[in-house]
Amino acid sequence: MKIGTLQKIINLFQESFKALEVTVSSKKVESMTILVHKAMTGQGRNTR
Repeated sequence: MKIGTLQKIINLFQESFKALEVTVSSKKVESMTILVHKAMTGQGRNTR
């Protein structure tokens, strides 16, 4: 099964926080994931 973009971002955040030994709630990780995903869209990158 192919992992979706949002799940990939969530996994990256979770692995990073674990490596840093930082506890972050799943709600906060989800919020950060949505923010990054929106920034990655064409509309999010369009500065005009």
